[in-house]
Amino acid sequence: MLRLILLPTEQCNFRCTYCYEAFEIGKMSQGIQEAVCRLIEGRDDLRYLQLSWFGGEPLAAFDVVKRIGGFAHEHCERNGIAYNADMTTNGYLLDGERAATLLDQKVESYRISLDGDREAHDRTRIRANGRGSFDRILKNIEAIVQIDREFRIMLRIHYHRENLESIPGLIERLGRTFGREDRITLFFRNISRFGGPNDAALPIVEEKEKRQAIEKTFEEQAKTWFTNLYSNETDDKKYVCYACQGNSLVIRANGAVQKCTVALYDDRNTIGRLNDDGTLTVDQGKFRAWIAPPSDSPCRSAAKHAVPPPYARP
Repeated sequence: MLRLILLPTEQCNFRCTYCYEAFEIGKMSQGIQEAVCRLIEGRDDLRYLQLSWFGGEPLAAFDVVKRIGGFAHEHCERNGIAYNADMTTNGYLLDGERAATLLDQKVESYRISLDGDREAHDRTRIRANGRGSFDRILKNIEAIVQIDREFRIMLRIHYHRENLESIPGLIERLGRTFGREDRITLFFRNISRFGGPNDAALPIVEEKEKRQAIEKTFEEQAKTWFTNLYSNETDDKKYVCYACQGNSLVIRANGAVQKCTVALYDDRNTIGRLNDDGTLTVDQGKFRAWIAPPSDSPCRSAAKHAVPPPYARP
């Protein structure tokens, strides 16, 4: 089994106030795209492949997603390899037409974040041009659920001290629009400090007990409309961080091989490089430090929530 977390571009059309990414690297080059395909093709023992699209905003490089995703899907079908794919996206570019194309390539799981109802969301999930994003994201989700296909959308609802009052209104709006839609799961999550320039000023809810009470209240309201809820309590008890798994690799847009999608700029995270021929050059010392970290390692609490796991198969 191999899981590749691919960053087709590290550019983004958003500038979320709590983002930790620097947007220094552009779109994955043609050469690196070919190397990713060769990496997949060269695994003679492969029985299961999972591609996870990350960014930046992966749909800002839709052509790269289509090229590599199309190759992976066809290669796996042709060789009897089990395959699935998922995507973490801000949802702004995920219209019905793009969703249909991605579904044809078995991208059947999506993670999209909302930061409260319209006014609160548009204060934090800001586009690069300074404008809001709420209405377009909601319109896109409405279009996607009209597609008569199997897929799953996790709506990750971010809360913090300054948007708590807006979350009940968002839950009601989502319930009236998508209620009883069993392809949608709600997940309530406090924003976190992951090293961005605004970390010190983020209005996070610090106390664990208060977070638990807030999430329980939101979940109780959501149960009125939604049968699928993903709780932090379940996550904390059974999830093993993807970065600690030996068969999970992050391939950045410049070909760097890493383990974690949060510690992008930490040298300890860069364990090697993808070569032009699809082989990997790996620093075994760095690699082993990730797959057998000490139990008190901060990555266990930080990295585990960068790519939420509910739809990842074991």
